[in-house]
Amino acid sequence: MNAPGPADERRFAATTFLITGGLLIWLTNFTFVYVFAALACARNFARVQIAGLAIVPIVTTFATLSAAIATAVLIAAARRRRRASDQDPHSRFIDFVVLATSGIALVVLVWLAFPPLMTSGCRDHQFSNALVVLKTEGVPAAATMALAELASKKQPYPSTPITVRALLQTQ
Repeated sequence: MNAPGPADERRFAATTFLITGGLLIWLTNFTFVYVFAALACARNFARVQIAGLAIVPIVTTFATLSAAIATAVLIAAARRRRRASDQDPHSRFIDFVVLATSGIALVVLVWLAFPPLMTSGCRDHQFSNALVVLKTEGVPAAATMALAELASKKQPYPSTPITVRALLQTQ
């Protein structure tokens, strides 16, 4: 039996990337989108707008479309190779696995793009909007002050929703 040479190692690396390529693209997109959204909130540039649209949904859209196109290219290449009639069973299996993992990655990629697209992602921004509404609707100052104090804390918000009625009952 011959020892594997450099050509075999290169083929193994290429095959490994093909099999995991869709998942790696998804992971890269997922990390980029959520880190960007977190930085946008932390560095106060989430409110920046381009052509009337917030920066986080714009960047999320472009990143997700780029990742979806890259994943679609992997799927198309695997389908083209799978249709070739001169493939051995091992290569056909690898192409099937590439199709399956890339297809799953594409579905998950699109699914996980929705939260950053539908929300601003910044809780302080949402709380400040709620405070403006509370102040304009005649909510007592004590409840508004309690919400403002809660919004200014750097701790995570409680898991149960806080209502104005609950705040008024504690006063």
